Amino acid sequence: MRLLYLYLLAAVLTVTSVEAREEFWYMGAGGGVTFLNDKDDLFNEIDEKSTTVKVYVGYRVSTYIALEIEYAYYGERDYKGVLTATSVTGKAEYAALTGSIVVMYPLIWDGIELFTPIGLSLIDAKTDIKDKTTGGYKAGFGLAYTPSFSKHFTMRVGVDILVFDLTAGDEDYQQNLASAYATLQYNF
Repeated sequence: MRLLYLYLLAAVLTVTSVEAREEFWYMGAGGGVTFLNDKDDLFNEIDEKSTTVKVYVGYRVSTYIALEIEYAYYGERDYKGVLTATSVTGKAEYAALTGSIVVMYPLIWDGIELFTPIGLSLIDAKTDIKDKTTGGYKAGFGLAYTPSFSKHFTMRVGVDILVFDLTAGDEDYQQNLASAYATLQYNF
């Protein structure tokens, strides 16, 4: 009997009441908070929390897939010491340009869908010591809501993680930026 209930639940979740959307362009902007995880301790001390500001433009290819380009500024952080040099102080600043494939899944409630961006990024890391542009990747998940009274606006709430390496000397140091954000999107 439990197997039947699980089967019925799976069937209900796969059938959506959202009508198939046609292709369209969209753009959005928003902000939130970013946390830096300096996994390999490139900096002796660094502010872990900062502000995220992002803008993006995308093209919805189908009901389930969109292509998106995003620019995000992940804030400025104060740091002390790089590697073993404890007398060095300064500011570190992070920004990224990301190209993503966004997988979307409409839920059974009209206008609500899950989304997952997966993409490649160019990360611009600026410090008082050195500026560095490096590659990385991004993954995330979130919830989007398009109200039935206006199909031109979508609100998103999500979490993204950027994973990349910074080179100092002859070694690579892994860093992660985790961002929680909310955006407002206009659909053309």
